[in-house]
Amino acid sequence: MSKESEARSSANAQPIDSPGFRPPWRWLLPLAILTLVLAIWAVIGRLAPPSRLTIAAGPQSGAYQAFAENFRDRLRKQGIDLRILHTSGAAENLTLLETPGSGVDAAFVKGGLADGRRRERLRSLGRFFYEPVWIFHRLPSFEYRLASFTGKRIAIGEPGGGTRVIARRLLAANGIHERNSQLLELDFAHSVQAIHKGDVDAAIMVGSVSDTAIHSLLVSPDIRPLALANGPAYVRMFPFLAHLEIPRGAIDLASEMPGETISLLATTGAVVVRADLHPALAHLLTEVATAVHGGSGLLEKVGEFPKQSDPEYEMADAAVRFYRHGTPYLYRHLSFWFAELLERLLLIALPAIAVAYPLTKGIKYLYQYAVRWRIRQWYQGLRMLEARMSRSVAPAELDLCAAQLDALAEDIRTAPVPFEFRADVEIVETLLRATQSGLRARLSVAKAPLARPAPMSADDRGSSA
Repeated sequence: MSKESEARSSANAQPIDSPGFRPPWRWLLPLAILTLVLAIWAVIGRLAPPSRLTIAAGPQSGAYQAFAENFRDRLRKQGIDLRILHTSGAAENLTLLETPGSGVDAAFVKGGLADGRRRERLRSLGRFFYEPVWIFHRLPSFEYRLASFTGKRIAIGEPGGGTRVIARRLLAANGIHERNSQLLELDFAHSVQAIHKGDVDAAIMVGSVSDTAIHSLLVSPDIRPLALANGPAYVRMFPFLAHLEIPRGAIDLASEMPGETISLLATTGAVVVRADLHPALAHLLTEVATAVHGGSGLLEKVGEFPKQSDPEYEMADAAVRFYRHGTPYLYRHLSFWFAELLERLLLIALPAIAVAYPLTKGIKYLYQYAVRWRIRQWYQGLRMLEARMSRSVAPAELDLCAAQLDALAEDIRTAPVPFEFRADVEIVETLLRATQSGLRARLSVAKAPLARPAPMSADDRGSSA
């Protein structure tokens, strides 16, 4: 046989399986576990709430500022850093909350600022307190109707403030506007100062019953609060309003302040958040707001707040769940962050188990299939070598087959095979040993020296002749 044909035969005699080959099935289970762990970690990280919040609180000396500071102290105990943003008032708060990129996550908002428009980007956590709408005047007669202020100088609150929006809506309902009256946009402090000095005839302002500036107006002999006789009509017209009465002497019994029962309107203050605020933070804010404003006061009855519905904004799902079910068990007994982490783990545990169970069974079946495939490869490689051996007669080709049989035997010996497949492997090994034994016998015959005839003697040659 020529060297060229021998080389071709050697090339064709390469086995399908080689000793260094390892099928990829052994990496499937670790890879699947790693992928699952990374996926769980990514989900947990994505679901984690931020540790900082920004709330728009209004003027620095206003009531919202005090509320925000109370919120900040309570949230700090839960590991949340609350940043307080000072603004001109509730109207600016609402604008910032709706503006993408403003950085504001929550805000104190007066009722009556929504203008009947649906605010898709906002969610309410509920209504938490009354905000009295005070209407003071210097008119000589004891007035009961807001319409009597037509043609007068009226302080209505500063631009960007919620008081200005509410005042304009109330005045417009009584036919009062810039064309027939002088509407002055003054902030709370300047409105109080202007009506004390007589620079305005009336002032509409929103302020707490405990505010000393309101007290100074109540005791002034020249200034009187407007006692609205038609207060219930305003409530029907403006659902965000409430009609309240402050009895005589309710603010200060010693000085009998006020000197008579006051009938006034009040709006309700809401905590409004962005619709995409993390549910855990919305829940925590609702809980904190309830703790701060859930008591009673001069205007609020026991259990009246928080109001679990909002006439102007859609309620946040987290707030609705809090009002229905209260604080979850984990949050009552663990810190906020640890409870929130456990809640996220539980949130993905059931889906993970639902996926992991069939996945593990699938991996098991895939593993068994891979082992069977490996055994078939060994068997097919053995059959191919036997076929080549049957066609080969040259010792060099038989030596190559013997080397490949040894490599196959070593591959089978070192391969990890489960116990349940050992019987199949032993069958292949038995056939392999028989093939190796037969090949060694052929090689011993093929490599044995051929017998040469003995040289003939002279006698033999003579006889032959």
